[in-house]
Amino acid sequence: FLRAAASACAGTPAAPEPLGAPLDALARAVRPLCDERTVGEAAVDTSLRVVRELVRGLRHEPERLATVYAQLLQRLLDVEDGLLTRRCEAALQRPHGLIGYVVDFIASPSALSSAGSAEPPAAGAGAGAPKQAGFSAAARCYLVIRLLLEVLGSSATAAAWLDAALSVAEVEAMAKWLKAASNSSMLGRSVGRARLLSFSRRRPYERSTSQQGTLDDLKGFRNLKRKTLTAKGKAAGGGKEVAG
Repeated sequence: FLRAAASACAGTPAAPEPLGAPLDALARAVRPLCDERTVGEAAVDTSLRVVRELVRGLRHEPERLATVYAQLLQRLLDVEDGLLTRRCEAALQRPHGLIGYVVDFIASPSALSSAGSAEPPAAGAGAGAPKQAGFSAAARCYLVIRLLLEVLGSSATAAAWLDAALSVAEVEAMAKWLKAASNSSMLGRSVGRARLLSFSRRRPYERSTSQQGTLDDLKGFRNLKRKTLTAKGKAAGGGKEVAG
C-alpha cells in the first residue's frame, strides 16, 4: 500500500512537482497508523515497518519516489509520542540508517568523482514507479542531508536524538563535501558560456540557492555543536576551556 500510494504521489515525469495535496493526504493517512496514541501497542510494529520501508526507498528508489519518501519520513519523525525515539533509531541509526548512509558515502572514493555523479535506475523499482533517468548517488546523498536538517527543525525529541548521534567532525565533513560537490558537475548547475568567460567566473559550475542554504545550515549546525562542546568543556574544567 505504502509504495503504491507514494508512487501515485510522485506522479508522472511530465508533472513539474511530485508533491503537494496528494502527499498531504497520504501523510494524514499514515501518521495515525504509527502513533501509539491512536492505535496503542499495534503501532509499534506498524511504525517501525513503515519507517524501514521509507528508509529503503530513500536509499534505492528513483528520485521522485525517494523525494516523497523523504517528506513522509520527516513527518513521521515529527510525531511526539512514546515511539518517536524508536522511529529515530530505525530511520537514522548506524549502520543501516540514514546517518550511516551519508557518512559512508562522503567518506567513499566516489564521493567527489564521476562515479558518484551517475547511478543507474533502481534495480528493485517496481512497475508502479515513475520512469525516469538515473538518480545520482551525490543527489541522493544531498536529499538525505536535507532531510537530516529538516529533522533538526522538527520535534525536540528527534532533534536532540540526531544532535547526539552526529559528531562535529561528521557535520564538518558533510559541509566540506557539499561545498565541493555543489561547485562541480556532481551537483552544481552549469554556468552559461558568457558568464564563464567573464573575469569573475573561473568554474563551469555553481551551486544553487537551495544548495547554498543547505550549506549554511550545515555550518550553523556545526558551529552550534562546537559552542556546546566548548561550554561543556569549560564546565567540566571549572570554568577553564578544555582542549580537544
